[in-house]
Amino acid sequence: MIKMSQKYSQDEAQALVKALKEGNQLAFSIVYKTYAAQTFSLAFKYLLNKELAEDAVQNLFLKLWLKKEEIDETKPINRYLFTMLKNDLLNTLRDSKKKYLFNLRIAFSMVLELEDKFSKTKTLKQEQRTSYSKLLSNFRRNAARFLKWKFRENTPIRK
Repeated sequence: MIKMSQKYSQDEAQALVKALKEGNQLAFSIVYKTYAAQTFSLAFKYLLNKELAEDAVQNLFLKLWLKKEEIDETKPINRYLFTMLKNDLLNTLRDSKKKYLFNLRIAFSMVLELEDKFSKTKTLKQEQRTSYSKLLSNFRRNAARFLKWKFRENTPIRK
């Protein structure tokens, strides 16, 4: 019988993985209860968002169940789990950077367009000019922070 502890002997771990590969839901439940908190902590560390981290853990265990036949019984299950999680997190981070860059490009083009209109328009009220100046200042400050982060992370900015 498989125990509900986080430390398994090599034989117990192999028996757990074998049972999981055969579709045993109890074995899946034991793996989930053993590794869900650890995988959530890692996901949260990189994503800095509780909902995204929860989604990453849910996707991880869904993939584990769907690909259970591919698991190598001779290797520790935690290596398999953390490799899948790492790949999923890298994909999520890459996709979020692309989305952010796309939004940044749109915002930048809007600012350039507004600057052009602002310089040509003399009839703006003072409060509109003040609001626009604050918006432009905030955008430039955030864009500068983003670019510093990009260079610190050595991540190329794609066109």
